[in-house]
Amino acid sequence: MEVWRASQDRPARGTTVNVPLSGLVPSNLGQWKEYSKMAYNKSKHIDAAQKYLQQGKMPQAIAEYQQILKNEPKDQVTLMTLGDLFVRQGETFQALEYFERLAKIFLTDGFTTKAIAIYKKVAKLAPEETRPLERLAELYVQQGVLSEARPLYLQLAEVHLKAGRQPQAAGLLRKLLEAEPENLRVHTKLGELQLAMGQQKEAIETFHLAVQRVLDHGDHAEAIRLADRLLKVDTQHLPTLTLKARALIAGGKRAEASTLLESFPDQDAGGDTTSILLKQYLESGQPDKAAALAEKSICSGTQKLCARASGGKRSDRIRRPRQGTGFDRDHPRHDDRFGRPRGTGTNTFAAGRKSSGTH
Repeated sequence: MEVWRASQDRPARGTTVNVPLSGLVPSNLGQWKEYSKMAYNKSKHIDAAQKYLQQGKMPQAIAEYQQILKNEPKDQVTLMTLGDLFVRQGETFQALEYFERLAKIFLTDGFTTKAIAIYKKVAKLAPEETRPLERLAELYVQQGVLSEARPLYLQLAEVHLKAGRQPQAAGLLRKLLEAEPENLRVHTKLGELQLAMGQQKEAIETFHLAVQRVLDHGDHAEAIRLADRLLKVDTQHLPTLTLKARALIAGGKRAEASTLLESFPDQDAGGDTTSILLKQYLESGQPDKAAALAEKSICSGTQKLCARASGGKRSDRIRRPRQGTGFDRDHPRHDDRFGRPRGTGTNTFAAGRKSSGTH
């Protein structure tokens, strides 16, 4: 801006003068930011906020701290301070916004423990808010602290159930099962919820997995109880029927297990059912039943071959062992591995050598 040195240089009254502003006002975004930084004084805002607080002027103090965040959006102390001030004002939801922003910054910087502390604070302030609680549960799982994650997931599931949000509740229970697959209580709760939602297929899978896990842990009575619960939904669910039979056998209820296995349509098909039933017969001292089942299993699907080998009578295909003597060695069908009747092979050859004088 020039200085008018002589009166004759001054423009006439009412005349518009265009003064160049270059260098006085920022001309682009970068310069505006720089100008803003020069004008921003953090200490000034903090001092002003503290004076307002001493005077009991909470809204004015909050406004000063918000000015700081406009220039430093990741200022951790200011975010915490604003959250606490909103809590003091009774504006919990406003406070949650700042606390969650702070927790996300901690997580980004790798301070998971600090983030957990913030989410715990949020959980106490607003236990009905599901999103931060679920995030807290996930962080506990990441840290391996299942004792803290478990009650949170169960609490959240109950909140969703009371609000009629069954799918969300089921989703949380599945998350908990992923972290704690051995939790029988959660398996049962999820299975019952899936049945209530009309998801029969999913419920059967959930209950079946629970039966398998309980049986693997040696709790035969509980495995039978869970299997019976599933079989009320699907009475012909063969995988669960098989598990129940195994649990009965392991629990010493062999007669009941045999009756159950004998009712299976695939008992002689040569699969797991056949193997379990054969073992059951042999271990319970029923060799005749074992032989009959083995014969039936061998010939299932090969009827023509079995009929031809036995001359049309299936009952002739297997000779039962004599008590204490092994197989009947005199029966012509019991050949050695060269196709010769037993009792001939080596002895005949030896006799031939002796008759020829070979030693």
